[in-house]
Amino acid sequence: MHSSSTPGEPSKLTGDDYVIGPPTAPAVAPLPAGQRELPPQRRSRRPVLWIASTIALALAAAALCALWVITKGDLTDSRRTAAALSGSLHAASATIETQQGVIDGYESAKASADAAAAEVPNLLALAQKHMPSIAATGGSDFVSFTVSQGVSGAQVGELVAYMSKLGFNAGGVVTQMGQTRAIDGTQTAEGKNCKASWTYHPDNGLQVVIQTTA
Repeated sequence: MHSSSTPGEPSKLTGDDYVIGPPTAPAVAPLPAGQRELPPQRRSRRPVLWIASTIALALAAAALCALWVITKGDLTDSRRTAAALSGSLHAASATIETQQGVIDGYESAKASADAAAAEVPNLLALAQKHMPSIAATGGSDFVSFTVSQGVSGAQVGELVAYMSKLGFNAGGVVTQMGQTRAIDGTQTAEGKNCKASWTYHPDNGLQVVIQTTA
């Protein structure tokens, strides 16, 4: 090791492996002709972008899962509501059918009653129409009259026509009336929706009562 100095310069200690003194810039080899110095390389941002993309995808997947769960719940509630509404509609339909059956039954019964009422004869009106020479009293559902002894053939014909109109076996019933005795008591016969009863007395003649049964 040795030292060397020149006037105006700091002293330097030199040796085989080091130099003590002001630092000197390392020697840089000159670039070949026509080649430019490359700019310093920047650190790559790809890992940061990959992490951000992964986080965004994870958030999107979580949002989709949450939306699916909510939608599934809404669909389940909608199905339950639809099932409840369907049950209510079936119950209402059954109730309507039951009420319709009751209405139909009522209308059928009313129609039957009306038809039966239409078939019930107006006893007094028919008596006045078909037996003008025999005095009959009463009303639409009850009539009485007397056939005296020595009745004419015309009156017998009127009685047959009247009894026939009421649905009796007119010829047989009138014959039975003519053969009734006082000791025979009350005799009866059935017509259409009506019934006839009669008695005979020598002093009063044949007393006949007809009344409706419907």
